[in-house]
Amino acid sequence: DQSKSSVNDDKIKSLLRTVWQESKSIHHPDAEPVRLYLQSRGLDGWLPDWPSLRFHPKMQYRNEDSQVVGYFPAMLALVEKDDQAITIHRTFLTDDGRKAPVDSPKKLMPAPSNRLIVGSGIRLGNPGRVLSVTEGIETALAVIEATGMVTWPLISSTLMSHFMIPQEVEKLIIWSDMDRSFAGSFAAQKLAERAKTQGIQVEIREPRGPLPIDAKSIDWLDVLNQYGPNAFAFRSVI
Repeated sequence: DQSKSSVNDDKIKSLLRTVWQESKSIHHPDAEPVRLYLQSRGLDGWLPDWPSLRFHPKMQYRNEDSQVVGYFPAMLALVEKDDQAITIHRTFLTDDGRKAPVDSPKKLMPAPSNRLIVGSGIRLGNPGRVLSVTEGIETALAVIEATGMVTWPLISSTLMSHFMIPQEVEKLIIWSDMDRSFAGSFAAQKLAERAKTQGIQVEIREPRGPLPIDAKSIDWLDVLNQYGPNAFAFRSVI
């Protein structure tokens, strides 16, 4: 039903616009929950003021049954593809910078039906000849902190494998997660193979194991917290 879906699309677009307009710079005095959250994860709370990373003071949280559970401060990240905004990723927080006490503290907003999320990423900085990518936002911030490289989070292993690499990129560095299910490694390999067919140089950098017994995965933020930035400068897997 064309008319119904376009009405719904207009609603989604207007919601995305409103949420973004209500957001503030992460340098804003009110954005303390984001800075505290990043510090609690072992990251530097001071970040470049990227236009794609923002703070929302009172983000509505709905549960799986679409009931409003409450309102929380949130870190917002703009998900884009080919310079077009697709949707917004939210990390729901508490005032003192912890993850909000909800079922899914990290959630994507819906995207309009004509904007496919597949292939997109969160643009933290402009890509040059070299682009680094990760799954999670916090992992990307760890890579940026340790290496100073432009690094884009791709949100999940599923989305990572489908990422559309910007045209100017000649070398892609994939900082993959190491997890029991191997989802991160598989996604990294898949993206690497696609990059190579496009004539792009690729490196996959995976944290050195072994996985701690009680951990489902380790990512580069864990590496930064355990071993510091020097652990990022080693030879890659491929």
